[in-house]
Amino acid sequence: MSQQPEKALWQPEAARVDGSRMMEFLRFVNDREKLNLSTYQQLYKWSIMEIAGFWGAFWHYAGIVASRPYDQVVDDPTRMPGAQWFTGARLNFAENLLRDRDNRPALIFRGEDQVAADMTYAELYAEVERLARSLRAMGLRPGDRVVGLMPNMPETIVGMLAATSIGAVWSSCSPDFGVQGVLPDDEHPLSRGYACPKGLAFPEVQHDPDRVLHPLRRVPGGAPGEFEQVSWEEALDDIAARLRALVDTHGGGSVGQFFTDLTGFNISGTLRAGAMMTALGTGHQYSVG
Repeated sequence: MSQQPEKALWQPEAARVDGSRMMEFLRFVNDREKLNLSTYQQLYKWSIMEIAGFWGAFWHYAGIVASRPYDQVVDDPTRMPGAQWFTGARLNFAENLLRDRDNRPALIFRGEDQVAADMTYAELYAEVERLARSLRAMGLRPGDRVVGLMPNMPETIVGMLAATSIGAVWSSCSPDFGVQGVLPDDEHPLSRGYACPKGLAFPEVQHDPDRVLHPLRRVPGGAPGEFEQVSWEEALDDIAARLRALVDTHGGGSVGQFFTDLTGFNISGTLRAGAMMTALGTGHQYSVG
């Protein structure tokens, strides 16, 4: 039984196809390589048969900004991985991304907490230039490593572009990795400092009707689930007294620390809890994972 070809759910009109970037590139290839391609299928076939020609054409079509042009597109396209691409070329990634400096939108950001932030190319360039100047003043040089402990936000992109514009190597790490997993080492010979956001916002937590905003203490002799609000001083004194009695009776090993997903986002709390566990002499730590 022969299988009938599936019918396309949607096809663009001919005028839309002709005005697309793909067709613009196809015409560029025809003019550059003296070809007569007319369809996507023909362009695709040529791209996999003439790999060096395709990527060389795209380099020039995209207008890559380079202080030194390439000597060769690729030495051996059949060697994957291991092929050497655009040997001899010298360029800066950030320079290419920041070459537009007009008022068109460059970044459109929407946070989970409904925070909205838009940034034009001109504004993005200004922010990157300002941060890059500060990084240079701190002594950052080409080849230095920069790691941002940052969530998905515009400032992360600004940090990447600023570091890259200097010639530094950029990497990023999400704050939800937890403190111990990403704790920077100031004494490391390659460390040039670090940056992190002011804080994280989680609307599901912030707007939870059961979220506890103040210390609560079970009402002595009260009904199950009945609590009363107390001050932080009262709560901490009560916890300290109970903890001291437990340690005096059973030793520091009787105390453990339990991590949840949200513990990793409370950086200062995690550090203080870790210091307390060290002072108690316990190594008992548990997590939901």
